Amino acid sequence: MIPDLVKSLTGANAELQKHCASAVFKCAVDKEIRDLVRKHSGLRPLHDLLQQNDNKALLA
Repeated sequence: MIPDLVKSLTGANAELQKHCASAVFKCAVDKEIRDLVRKHSGLRPLHDLLQQNDNKALLA
């Protein structure tokens, strides 16, 4: 599941990116999930999403 979420973070569908980022956030309380996100190179896409001005709602 985590590889699919990370893959969708870099897709063209902005709504899907938002939902995947939210899912990663909600699951990140679990250390194993955080490790999987790192293992599947998910930190860069999350960072990039947060750097986009139109995604500031994700910070709330």
